[in-house]
Amino acid sequence: MSDTKYDHDPEALAWARAKVEAFVEKMRNFEEQASHADPPAPERERQWRVFANVAESHFIGGEGCVIAAFDERLPKVLDAFDSAPVVGGRSDA
Repeated sequence: MSDTKYDHDPEALAWARAKVEAFVEKMRNFEEQASHADPPAPERERQWRVFANVAESHFIGGEGCVIAAFDERLPKVLDAFDSAPVVGGRSDA
């Protein structure tokens, strides 16, 4: 996971999440179009569903995930990691 100034910027995270959600919605729309294709195109329908699912699970993490790349709650998680005690007495800082 990267640790940039944007990881702690709620506006940047919200912007990125909106972009990913728009991309996922676009893939879902392509999936829907493929489901109504004539002739039927189940392989294209599946392809768009897989693209949408991968993007959603990788970048957003689905429902309730707090460690996904574009989750608005990520700054709180990073702050918690930053303030956690070092186990074993070793620090990379």
